[in-house]
Amino acid sequence: MKLKTGLIQLLCTVAWFAASPSSAHVDQAAAALGTSLTKRNFERCTFDFTESKYLSREQYGRLSVPYGYESACIINLHEKLNTYNASTHISIFISNISQIDNIIDSQGFFKNKNGKWAFKGGSMGIFFVSFKKLSLDRIDNDQGTTLVGRQIEKAKDQAGTLLTFEGVHILRITPSYLVSIDMPFDFNAPKEIRDDIIKDMINLVESVHVTTDP
Repeated sequence: MKLKTGLIQLLCTVAWFAASPSSAHVDQAAAALGTSLTKRNFERCTFDFTESKYLSREQYGRLSVPYGYESACIINLHEKLNTYNASTHISIFISNISQIDNIIDSQGFFKNKNGKWAFKGGSMGIFFVSFKKLSLDRIDNDQGTTLVGRQIEKAKDQAGTLLTFEGVHILRITPSYLVSIDMPFDFNAPKEIRDDIIKDMINLVESVHVTTDP
């Protein structure tokens, strides 16, 4: 089965600075982090995270080289246990409020009419058919909120064969940046492995932080 990403499994983490026209909002966000985020934070990739059971920035004894730009930082990850042959990466972006809304929506998350977070699913297959099951878990802590949306998706491969597979979207929201992880699982992956990887992904997402001033 071919997915939109071109991979059977893909982890993509996106964190961006929520730039606001209000200087008070920016100051409040920076104070919450204990540092002031600027473009140079992204150019120098001054973000860090705790490596997980399944994911590492090292492969064959070599550390991944981060690619930093004034608006983005990309760090490749490697699957430690060779459970999946996945090409993975962390991407950190500067963005503005309107872009954040669009990306949150693309992950399948939204606020319902009561102002509460909900999950509508986000398609991962190229030829999407329908969602079989959707669920949402919310984790609150002193650093923000993490949303975990799980879905069972029906999609067709390029030959038109109907396949069913599980996917997960994880969204961490802090006062000044947002982290997103996605993974579509191989339809043959055991449930125990899927659950274990999702726990691993949540821990990794919640560990992302700014390491230094610019």
